[in-house]
Amino acid sequence: MRLLFIFIILLFQTIVFGQRLTKKQEKTIKETIQQQFGVTADEVDYNYGVGNYCIVEQDTFYNPDGYNYVFKLNTGNAERLDASSFHGSNFQRFLFSWEGKMYALGGYGFFTTNNNLSFFNPRLKGWAFKHTFGKVPNTILGLTFKLHNQLVSFNNYKSGNSATKNKLDSSLYVLDLPKMRWTKYRLLSENIQFIGRTFYLKNYVLFVGKTHSLLFKNNSLSYVQFVNEDIGLSEWSMINYIDGNSLYLLNNEHKSLDAINYSIDFSSHWNKVKSKSTLRWEKIVSADSSSLFVTVLPWLLVLLVLLVSIRFVFVSKRKNTNQVQFEYSELHKRFINHPVKTLTIEELDVLLEFRFHLGKERMFLLLPAVKILCGSSSSRGCF
Repeated sequence: MRLLFIFIILLFQTIVFGQRLTKKQEKTIKETIQQQFGVTADEVDYNYGVGNYCIVEQDTFYNPDGYNYVFKLNTGNAERLDASSFHGSNFQRFLFSWEGKMYALGGYGFFTTNNNLSFFNPRLKGWAFKHTFGKVPNTILGLTFKLHNQLVSFNNYKSGNSATKNKLDSSLYVLDLPKMRWTKYRLLSENIQFIGRTFYLKNYVLFVGKTHSLLFKNNSLSYVQFVNEDIGLSEWSMINYIDGNSLYLLNNEHKSLDAINYSIDFSSHWNKVKSKSTLRWEKIVSADSSSLFVTVLPWLLVLLVLLVSIRFVFVSKRKNTNQVQFEYSELHKRFINHPVKTLTIEELDVLLEFRFHLGKERMFLLLPAVKILCGSSSSRGCF
């Protein structure tokens, strides 16, 4: 019973308070990275808050920022689950869980700012891309947080790779997770658009810019804005690690891992601000091209069928109208309907309604016309 109680406590601490690795877990993860990257493993930020952790059902996964390594954490140990060999493409990605899977959104690497959404497949021991629809942001590198079954993302920018200026996207985007569809909005909250870096604390999401910082309460749209100097931050602040709701900063002069200057407790700063702001946005009037296409497509098909039908009827009617309608003359009908195949001159006079006798000489001149009227001498045998 006592062992079971200890196990439950350890599991509870791992899930709820697992924002810092144990020495044993950090050692295992560091040695894994050293096998592929050598001394670079010393530069990895192993304890940067809940941004590197993802709870999927009953399991706690650890994914170092910018790498594709995946470790399962339990009872102080770290078990590697992935077989990845490609790393370094998604620094500052947003890690979250949805429907029993761990997802990574956006990030930067290899001089490229991406907008990828990928998920980890334990059976394949690797990451796979997940397709999304709608108005997908061109780049996702900014402030992103989960709100129930949606992701809210804004202040995204495209890195200029120190060659050109970074390009800030002024729009706000919402990803509907059940539908995996993005919607683009106009950000209404003023003076909060700037380029920065996101840190995920226990109860807050911190977005640090050059002169100002934003602090959001988890699972809400409430936030407060600080001037960095007022809370002890600067553009050059070096963060050693994150624990709970506090940032532990390094002494800028020594830049030593042991030279911790001071810490900033953001829960106290949150409580000091009595009036909180609310993130606001509105839908952009221009319709989503993909959703518009889906809506209009059935009507276009109906219109196409209607046009084809009208054209078919018109062409058929035109054919019937243009067809030559042959009608026999009254004289022609007399010859065709005459019961006798061979005619005498007198009978011909009667048919032609001549009032005088033509004679045999003139009858010879009339033969071609009679043949034409009869069709042919062989078919009707007028003479």
